[in-house]
Amino acid sequence: MRVLAFIIAGRYSYREYNDKGYGNYDDHRERSRGDYGDYNERDHGNIPGWVIGHFSGKNERDHTADSISVSRNGEVTAKWAGQQHSGYFDGRNLHIGDKDFIVKQRRDGFETILRQDHSNRVLFYRDR
Repeated sequence: MRVLAFIIAGRYSYREYNDKGYGNYDDHRERSRGDYGDYNERDHGNIPGWVIGHFSGKNERDHTADSISVSRNGEVTAKWAGQQHSGYFDGRNLHIGDKDFIVKQRRDGFETILRQDHSNRVLFYRDR
């Protein structure tokens, strides 16, 4: 019954997040903050082709239209709730400001999942 409750809620506590194989959230967060300042000095040649380009999506929880662009070197520009944001994609995770997202490939795009709140998801589709 406990597992079912987490599936319905769509989120985990930090401890459960770490125990479910998503990695150690706190360690990841500190590495991300340390790496962000050095981003421009690093080579992000490991950016997969399926995430490069311009995408549009909708945040079902917040009912906002979102957009995101990812360059070949991992630089990211995103817009949600009328605000422009910038960050980077390191080949596995998306980092925008103080927010970290899990990125999962989906048909015709990808899904972003906010690490701090798994109910905050956006399914992005490639702009045509």
